[in-house]
Formats: sequence, C-alpha cells, structure tokens
Amino acid sequence: MATNRKLPRLAVKRSVSGSLIKEKHTDDQDLGYAKDLADDDHFLAPNEIHFNAIGLLFCLTTKRLISISFSSLYHRSQISSWIDVFIHERRRLKPNINSIEKCFMLNRLIAECVKNPDEFNQQATKLYEIIKMRMSSRVTSFLTAESLFDEIETCRNLQCQRRLFHMYHDENKQTPTLLDLQQATTKLYEQLLKIRIKNLNIEEDLTFHSRPFGLCSHAQYFPEYVAKAIIYEIEQIPQINDHVIQPNIATDFICRYHTRIAGIEPKLHTKHFILQQLQSVYEANKNRINITSIGIYEEILAKIISQIDFFVDHPFLSMMYHDNLFLGICNSTIDKEMNGTRDELQILLRFNSLAEHQSTQSASVRYIVHNGQLTRASFHTKAFVDEMCRMICESNSEKAKTCRLISDILNRSFHDFSLYFDNELFRLSTVVPPTKEGYNPLIPVLWSTM
Repeated sequence: MATNRKLPRLAVKRSVSGSLIKEKHTDDQDLGYAKDLADDDHFLAPNEIHFNAIGLLFCLTTKRLISISFSSLYHRSQISSWIDVFIHERRRLKPNINSIEKCFMLNRLIAECVKNPDEFNQQATKLYEIIKMRMSSRVTSFLTAESLFDEIETCRNLQCQRRLFHMYHDENKQTPTLLDLQQATTKLYEQLLKIRIKNLNIEEDLTFHSRPFGLCSHAQYFPEYVAKAIIYEIEQIPQINDHVIQPNIATDFICRYHTRIAGIEPKLHTKHFILQQLQSVYEANKNRINITSIGIYEEILAKIISQIDFFVDHPFLSMMYHDNLFLGICNSTIDKEMNGTRDELQILLRFNSLAEHQSTQSASVRYIVHNGQLTRASFHTKAFVDEMCRMICESNSEKAKTCRLISDILNRSFHDFSLYFDNELFRLSTVVPPTKEGYNPLIPVLWSTM
C-alpha cells in the first residue's frame, strides 16, 4: 500500500517505526519530543517479546490474568513470595465468569509454587533479568546514518515477524533492543538539527509503504486475514524462494504462531497432525495451473488459526495443554484407540475435529469417555466456563483417581485436573460444595422421571 505526498524536507523526520514525526523547531535545543522509553513498560513489554516468556509464566506477561506488568509482579514477589502474590490476587476476585477462569490459572500457579518454590522463583528471576536487559539502554554506536537505518530496517522486518511468530534464542541474540535504536536515532537527530537552513523551501515527492493489512468487518473473518498475513510474511523471507511454500515450512511457521499466541509450544502430536493436514492440501493442489500458496493453504490455515485463537479467549487451556491434560489440536481418530472399562474409565479432552470445523466459528472442546463403549460430549459454547468449573470440581474427588486420562504422559488420571481446583471456586461460581445440600435444575430431573 502506498501514498504520495508533498512534504517540506525539514518539516518531517522518520521515527524508528517508519512513521512520520512533525518537527516545528530547528534550533539547537533540548529535544522535548524524545521521550525516554526506558521506563515505558506499556511500550517495551509487548514489543520486546522474548523466547523465555512461554509456558506457565506466559500468562503473567500478558496482563490478562493480573493487570500489572511482570516486572512489578516480580518486585512484589521479592517482598513476600509468589504464593502470597497469587493468593492475594485470588482473594480479590469477584464472582463472575472472568474471575472463575482467573481462579483456574491462579490455582495452577499456586500448585506449581507449592511443588517447587525455588525452581519457580528461578524461572521467574531468569525471565525478569532478560526483560530488564531488553528494556535497558546500551551505548550503541553507528559509523554512519546509513548503517543506523539499515539496522532499523532489519529490526522492523524482524519485529513484523515477531508480531506473528515465536523467535528462538539464536534468532534474537544479535538484535539491538528497541531502546538501543531509539537512543541512537535521537542522538543522530540531535546532530542533524544543529545544522540550520533558513529561507530555503525544498519540496520532494516521497512514497511511503506499509505492510499489507486487513480490516475485518466482523471478528469471524479474523482467521482468514491472519492466514493471509502469515503466508505473506513467509514469502518475504529471502531464504524461502520456492514458487509455492512447502508444507514443512508452512508447518514450522504456523507452529511458531501457536507458540507466540498461546504461549505454549505445540506438542509433537499437534505438529505431526498439522504437517499431515498441510501436506494433504498441498498434494491435492500442487499441479493446478497458476496455483499460489494462498490458494493451497488459506482455508486450512484459517481453521487451525481459529482453534489456536481459542487459547487466547481461554488462557487456562494453554496451561492444561502445557500439562498434557488437554490435547488441543489433534487427530480425532485418537478416540478409536481408547479401550476403557466400567471399572477403569478412560477420558480425553481435545478440540473439535478440523474436518467438521469452520474458520468463521469458534472452536469447541470435546470430552470423550470410554467405559466399554465410546461416548462423545461437547462443552456448551455459552456455558463453557461453568461446565469446565464443574468438571474441575469433580476431579478433586477420590473416584477421579481411578479414571485414566489419555495423554502424552503415562499414568495420568482425571484427578490431575485438581491442579486447577481450590475451594475459592465455590465462592466464585454456582457450583455447590459437596458438604452442602444441593439441588439440580428441575426440568432435567423431571424429564428423567417421566
């Protein structure tokens, strides 16, 4: 996308991001517009995305669980402890659907701290030190303005990829921080603005380019636009020069998107399933005349993206996926491998099958049970959190220990969902504690007796 404008040469300058900043004064003066970003956590934290901020700690870096920065949380934890921080936040929750989800997550974090407080603190400290390093300024010198702007352009391209894709350690380590570039650019402009040019009016045609972007009229079309953006970004990578993106390359980048958005790296079974799906559509379409990567992959990628984004709507599912309690995106034929009995039930949780999924619809979670015969159930979309809460509360029972959970890890049971349980859920939800006399809704009971 491009636009043409006539601008006085001395009236504008470029920011690091490539946008224009109007400059009214050319006097040798302190640059009031050059804000020090060193303490601007709102700017730096989401832009300095780091590979270490994945796993259970991811939810602490997004402000979705607790609405303050990770750095502030870390300082609070050093005054008391991480457990105290989480318990304090849990007590502050008010009874509503959002609080129930947050309670799931806080319960899980508390369970992790109880299990090994030293290890949790070490992981948090490591992440804090990395964020602190990326949010501090170093003396970075560039020999020429051209070398600085080359570095800015490299950083911009990398940043565009980091918006969508998780970047690994060796892909990040040589990159200057945004603060480094801001400080170097400010210094350069301070030197340039010392040169005064008066009574000279120069105009020049400038063309400004932006990356392709989409404006969705409705959220249901979001996955399609993201699929297009992902394919576009892959095609911009110089090392990838095939006419059509190969399935293994597309799989790598959709898995990077999974890690970046959900905060959890895809499990091996998810990676294999995605590769299988992309390989299938590639083989079915590769020989068509004038076929493009968009034509091959857009529909299947949009479906996958739609399911990945369900992790964003319900972050506790990312934790369950991390714990191997929820299988996420997987091959639904795994249901047929279950062989439970009445004495030892088998269950699994997964997303709905891609074959039956539409990218314009929200993903759904399936609850599969085998007790001698296979039964498939689905969490109700509008009551998803309430039904999940009931399931988690049930997992805290002794009977749940005899129910085997199908997982990548051996010897898992339904009782393992109790990592997300605490009695606070009874305060926040409509679930009745087992010690109290509870009543079921009338109509289902009435119909069952007729």
